[in-house]
Amino acid sequence: MTEVFIIGETEEVFVLFSRALAQTPVNLSWVGNIDKAEKQFINEKPDFVFFVAKKLTLLHNWLSRFKSFKLDIPFVCFIPKVGWERRELIWMAKAAQVIELPKLTKEFVQIIESVILPKNTSKIGNKELTGNLNVFDVVDLIINFEEGNKNGIVELKKQSKIGQLHFNKGKIVNAVYGNKDPHKALEILSTWNTGIFSVKLDNVHHSVRMHLDNKQAISECQKYKQQHEELLYSLPDANIVFTASPWLKYEELPHETRLNLLFFKRGGTLADFFREHEDGGVHLLKQVDSWIKTKKLLQKAQYHNQLYLVKKRERKSAVRKMLDKILTKEEPPVFKEIEETVEENSSIEKGLLDASKKKEHRFRDYDSLSSFRDILEKSI
Repeated sequence: MTEVFIIGETEEVFVLFSRALAQTPVNLSWVGNIDKAEKQFINEKPDFVFFVAKKLTLLHNWLSRFKSFKLDIPFVCFIPKVGWERRELIWMAKAAQVIELPKLTKEFVQIIESVILPKNTSKIGNKELTGNLNVFDVVDLIINFEEGNKNGIVELKKQSKIGQLHFNKGKIVNAVYGNKDPHKALEILSTWNTGIFSVKLDNVHHSVRMHLDNKQAISECQKYKQQHEELLYSLPDANIVFTASPWLKYEELPHETRLNLLFFKRGGTLADFFREHEDGGVHLLKQVDSWIKTKKLLQKAQYHNQLYLVKKRERKSAVRKMLDKILTKEEPPVFKEIEETVEENSSIEKGLLDASKKKEHRFRDYDSLSSFRDILEKSI
């Protein structure tokens, strides 16, 4: 049973956590604020500590006090929605995970389980050979290999997806993920904050496919991950249903864009879309953000408003076509043909005169008819 202390301002979070984690092998204890927790640490050492704070200034004070206790206990921070820069400060304080509240129960449980119930790990000396990406991400792995001047391959697994990092004497030389080039593979793998990794040390000289030193690789990972996080936070709630605009002309869209927008033709959530396209990275997040801003993706009310306008325009178009056909100023083809051949074939002159007489009854006030058409269209 994993023992967890919860440090928070009120006990309501304890009730929330207890309900969500009722089916997991976790024993939760609410210990109040940091002053009360300090006394509790004297008698008991939990496996994890949860910090829950609505104000970041309060959280930073708690973390500073907690560090002064010099306890080797991993901790998780639960915070309100904030920008990447503020989250980064908490990561720098060595938090095992930073989680935004509120979260859906299913997602919340998955994150908590992946952090506090990690897979069994094997060790050689003091170095872990397997671990959880919530605790040890790509940047940590690069730093660890560099410090140990080690050769080897790190395999990363996220559900059914697998990636690799290759190292020569502590330097990252390749990143492998599907058919992506090494730089793109490294960027995608750097955003994985769930899943597991396993390390296989060796003496192989791995092929150099990526010409970045470790400092550059770490910088690229951090920039990409920051951009990825900022875009995710800027998007609407992932569980809102969006529908593709009825104005869209799919045949005029680029192939990839057309396929992606067709996902939303009958409605779908961003969460479902990103589950199917999680390798799209920053590029896809930018596209989705653009589709929402340019009204290619619409929420329910917006979609129905546009659908009404589309149908109204279709009705107007049908009326216009009908009236244009009735009120056309052009002579019917039969009269044009008669005029062209009248000089060549005088035998049809009588037929032409008869036809002209039949036209005498036609209404000729086209301005009045056009006004009538416009009034009729506006009434639709």
